[in-house]
Amino acid sequence: MADIQPFRAVRYNFDIAGDVSLHVCPPFDVITPQLQHELYDRSPYNIVRLELARRGLSDDPYERAAETAQTWKDSGVLKHDEEPSIYVTEEEFEYRGRILRRRGFIAGVRLEDYDQEVVLPHEGTRSEWVADRVRLMGAAQSNYSPLLVIYRDDLRSSV
Repeated sequence: MADIQPFRAVRYNFDIAGDVSLHVCPPFDVITPQLQHELYDRSPYNIVRLELARRGLSDDPYERAAETAQTWKDSGVLKHDEEPSIYVTEEEFEYRGRILRRRGFIAGVRLEDYDQEVVLPHEGTRSEWVADRVRLMGAAQSNYSPLLVIYRDDLRSSV
């Protein structure tokens, strides 16, 4: 069984950033150049600026993302929660003409070797995507793309 722990999240300060729906973006690996442009235009605080920072003529996009995050923290757009928590989530989306709801939580999880079979990797995980995310996490000392983990809950105890 996975060992999960509460953690202190960094979240948008709604008093400064406003409507969070303007700041969300899909996973980095599905963002086209056109969509990236639209997300940049949607809000100066859209998370795409951290998740998939634009490359300048000579700068490093990972360092640019880290600098942007630090600027947002310094200006109060992003703030650390005072207490560690496990964060309950609910997402509503349309799929094949149906409105679906996904409930879950965000928590810290102990990393284990794959051979321990505590958390199994997605069968389609591409090594270049993993390398990209590791570079971003190294530069920013943050993870903007939490892992999506599916677990069995036959007792429906988490609902």
